Amino acid sequence: MLRWNDTLGVPPMRMQMGRYGDLSGEIVRSKTTGAGKKIDVQYFYVSKDAWLMAEGWLKKGYELFQQFGREAKNEKRDFMLPRPSSGLNGFRSSMVTYPDAMAMSRALLRELKAPIRSGGQMEDLIVTDEVGGFWSEHSERVTMASWAAATKIRQHIIKRWGRWRPSVDEEYVKTTKMLVLGFRVYNIRFCIKPKAFLLLAERV
Repeated sequence: MLRWNDTLGVPPMRMQMGRYGDLSGEIVRSKTTGAGKKIDVQYFYVSKDAWLMAEGWLKKGYELFQQFGREAKNEKRDFMLPRPSSGLNGFRSSMVTYPDAMAMSRALLRELKAPIRSGGQMEDLIVTDEVGGFWSEHSERVTMASWAAATKIRQHIIKRWGRWRPSVDEEYVKTTKMLVLGFRVYNIRFCIKPKAFLLLAERV
């Protein structure tokens, strides 16, 4: 899981969609990564199987991400997230600030609704509106780690997934990729089951 400040050091040119549909990228500048620090580059991964309602969202989203960058002529920027246009159909040239990111995350969470149970009533997919009002850019890391612990994922895997114990070792990087991609699939599949989701919501 990326920290908020990690996005400030992820150039889009260092992101790519793999041949199997997984997304990966390099963090070249952060609190723990960059020139003069112990770790020069860190890697992050997003599994193609990390979806809730639309299986092909990652590929389509990445295509839009690239398209908006080309249209705004800032695809060679040194940060990941530009501010959205007023119509939410493109990028501006300036970088998203922390308050911007928090507001956008909360707005997105409010939009994530679907008819989960029988009857067709629209329900919140991730968190309720009340919880979403307190959501910050650190909440994802805390929440996902709590959900993982509730599903009996081992602590050393959670620490790898959250990069709480980074390393420059090549074998570490390879193993972390496999653990992250496999873990996210398991965790998300568990959390979208209505009964499991309600259980986790009570615990978190």
